[in-house]
Amino acid sequence: NATMIWRTTARAAAALLAAAMLLAGCLPQSKQPIDSLDHAIPEARLAGVWTGTADDETIYAHFLPDGAAFDVVVVSHRQGTDGPGGSWSHYWLYPTRLGEQTYFNAHQISDGGKPSDAEWFYFVRYQIAADGALSLWTMSPDAVEKAVDQGLKVKGTRDNFGVDLTIDATSAEIRDWLQKADQAKLFPEQTIVLKKAAP
Repeated sequence: NATMIWRTTARAAAALLAAAMLLAGCLPQSKQPIDSLDHAIPEARLAGVWTGTADDETIYAHFLPDGAAFDVVVVSHRQGTDGPGGSWSHYWLYPTRLGEQTYFNAHQISDGGKPSDAEWFYFVRYQIAADGALSLWTMSPDAVEKAVDQGLKVKGTRDNFGVDLTIDATSAEIRDWLQKADQAKLFPEQTIVLKKAAP
């Protein structure tokens, strides 16, 4: 059977996708995608440069088409009290639709030029509004822990650094779980809203 392994750690590298795709904190990860690349939905609207702000950082997300998928380079600029700074990461992702919900299946390729463990998927819920704004929500580790209530087998530990969870499931089981889950509890916080930059 295909297996899904959720792992959450307090890593800034993994957090970059979530906070402009930049959320500081613990992010669930998976060995299996929600659905295969063959079933990716066409999202030509994503191509281009998106920008937004998170705390004291200005974020640019460059979506470069790769067939039905996208290479995404996320660049963050910060003007702190100790002077300017920033960071960048590279992701590869593709969009999936389940009912009325849309998600990214995303791999982190590198963080600041340093290769990442690209076998892991991050799941990010997204929505493109009528005004063209791109909203992103990341998955709650607490809600993932409670996935056992939906019949998924969960093994894991929690410590001061976060939670490390393992869930055995096929992609079909992931889809079934997501479709039954309360999206507001599973993706409780809107991480960021991005706007398309002028060409």
